[in-house]
Amino acid sequence: MKIIKLLCLSVLFSASAMANFDFDGKGTITYPTGLSKDFAFGFAWDKTQKQFRIGNKHYDMSSLPESYSIALTLSKDESKVWAQEFNAGFIESFEWQLADQKITLKKKKV
Repeated sequence: MKIIKLLCLSVLFSASAMANFDFDGKGTITYPTGLSKDFAFGFAWDKTQKQFRIGNKHYDMSSLPESYSIALTLSKDESKVWAQEFNAGFIESFEWQLADQKITLKKKKV
C-alpha cells in the first residue's frame, strides 16, 4: 500500500484538560534537495473564547476536540513523505518539537 495513514500525532484531550493551553510547535522540514526550512505548528485552546488554534488557524468551537491527527502520505518510490500540515508538497524528513515532545521522521538507511 503506497499511501500510509499514520497517526503521527494524536493529541487526545480528556474532560480534565479543559483549561487553557498553548503549545508552540516548532520544527524543521528537509526537502529532497537537502534544503531545510523552519516551520511553526502548535495547538492552543482558549476556554473563555471557545477557540481552538491549530497551526496559525483559529476555529470557534463549543468544546475542545477529543483528538487531532496528522496523516502522512508516502510517495510511490517511498523516498519522500507528505505531511499537509507542514508543507504543500513532498519532503524528505522533519523534526518537530511540541511542548516536551520531539517527533522525528526520517528514512532509515539500511
